[in-house]
Amino acid sequence: PQRCKVLPGLAPNRRVRRRIVEMPDRPPGAYRLTVSSSGTLLEAADEAGLFYGQQTLRQVDASSPEGRPCLEIEDWPA
Repeated sequence: PQRCKVLPGLAPNRRVRRRIVEMPDRPPGAYRLTVSSSGTLLEAADEAGLFYGQQTLRQVDASSPEGRPCLEIEDWPA
């Protein structure tokens, strides 16, 4: 990821809110993944960004069997 910050705590569940938002300073395919104590939010510049963010979230979940860790990730294609 271009930016990644791990925070203390776990998300309360594995539900994900997804939405497409304007990201004028980022290229197509960009996404921002925020996991907090209030839930998981995946924001993306377009459908491709939603796909890439979901793949990252799958990797996070696979490596965290005890629960989804709180974190912030922002990434985009090179």
